Amino acid sequence: MADQHAPAGWYDDGTGTRTLRYWDGSTWTAHVHSATPRDVASGGVTQPAVTATRQKKRAAPFVWIGATVTVVAALVVGGMFAWGPVSAALFPKGRLADAAYYDMAIRNLEELRSPDIPAIAYPGTFDNFRVSPGYRDAINEYIDAELAKIDGDMTFDSPEAADEYSYSTLYAHVVDIKDQLIRGGLDTPLATQSFPQDADILALEQEITAIPVVPGADGTYWETANRIAAVVGSTTTQDLSLSGCVSGINEITEAAASFCAQEESWDYIFFYPPGVESQYTEKLVNTTKHEVAHKLIHVQCLNAFSPLTSQWNERIGEGVTNSYAVLYLGADAADMSVEDDYAMTPETDALARAVHDGDLACYDNAVLPGR
Repeated sequence: MADQHAPAGWYDDGTGTRTLRYWDGSTWTAHVHSATPRDVASGGVTQPAVTATRQKKRAAPFVWIGATVTVVAALVVGGMFAWGPVSAALFPKGRLADAAYYDMAIRNLEELRSPDIPAIAYPGTFDNFRVSPGYRDAINEYIDAELAKIDGDMTFDSPEAADEYSYSTLYAHVVDIKDQLIRGGLDTPLATQSFPQDADILALEQEITAIPVVPGADGTYWETANRIAAVVGSTTTQDLSLSGCVSGINEITEAAASFCAQEESWDYIFFYPPGVESQYTEKLVNTTKHEVAHKLIHVQCLNAFSPLTSQWNERIGEGVTNSYAVLYLGADAADMSVEDDYAMTPETDALARAVHDGDLACYDNAVLPGR
């Protein structure tokens, strides 16, 4: 409590800085000055009894100023932290991994991996892809590399922007990859890449060439033909009702034999009247080898129903098949048809070698790697 009887005058400020402040007899004023030696000698620096009260009054403004600064700082700092959630709520960002088509694109890309199955188990396709081990391993590595390029943490200005990118860019890219792989890696590094020969295919070819071409007890070559067909999991038949083809097979009158390419495993080699007529000659066996060559080429190449495949077959496919049968299955070229697209040429021989050696020439517009 202040001493109301202290006379007016200059008194010690109480701050320890030798500052004097004027007391008007009832309250402290704003007037200050530094104490001089004379003030000290005269006792002018003596504090009145009201010093404590004066200090309390003076301390209060400093406390409130500090509190104000603290409050303001707290508001500023708090505002900075508070704005993040508010901003995120008002203007949410989009993340690719959360986008509408992200999971579908990743799943579809992963499903393009070719399974580890025996090449001869399917006649050239598994989900429309080549199943030869060399190409299978190559596309699996290619797909893994493509998956590694996708950054699920990629951010966008909005979820809608992320959704749009996941569909128009990411998912569309996956569709393009599938289209390329179905066509043997067209427009990818796989298009001109060579792959290791399939040891299983080589073993089958060697087994076929080792089978003696001799007539059976009935004088026909059906027994030998069936032994050769059995090596690739097929059998010869004249019963066209076994065909899984939707139409046309019962109307064929000129061809010697064929597979029904619509069947999953090409179980039967169907012989027509022109082919049956050769049953007492080795030509029946060579016709069988031609059809087996078809199966081995499709195993090592790709989808038998691709438009590219159809164009290739119409132009030179049969000639390449003849060349393959002669070069790798021991077929007699003299017994092979050479009419129209069945003709064997240096080009068909080169393409047959490319298929056999693992080069991806197959149906790539009949262009050999490196050309």
